Amino acid sequence: NRMKPGTVILIRDHQVSEIKKKPKYFILLNYQRAEKFIALMTTSQQNGRKDVEGCHAEYNFYYSPASKQSTNWFHENTWILFYKLYEFKRGFLDDGIDSGKIKICTDLNDHFTRAIINCVKKSDDYDLTYDWYFEN
Repeated sequence: NRMKPGTVILIRDHQVSEIKKKPKYFILLNYQRAEKFIALMTTSQQNGRKDVEGCHAEYNFYYSPASKQSTNWFHENTWILFYKLYEFKRGFLDDGIDSGKIKICTDLNDHFTRAIINCVKKSDDYDLTYDWYFEN
């Protein structure tokens, strides 16, 4: 399975709370390093967030409106969240893909992917130890 920065995956039964699982889209941010991928969860729930397109690093999200589907793939208004960076081991992804629990959906274009990563790095909450994952 070829996964890279900008690959969008769907985890069909992601644990969103102690009792609830639901399908969630994630965006991978790096080429595999140390058997790991760093990923961001997305949501179509506004929950009081601004709906102005682009980077909102001070609030830990990037907003992609549905009107940008032709370039940004997401067909709903989508908030790409980075108050938490997820770490997925290669084996977890491979096993999920093999079992059908995880689906590789698309690869975002490089410009959009780079804009998201640059936005994440501008956040006050960004941990510089993650820089190692983004080195080529």
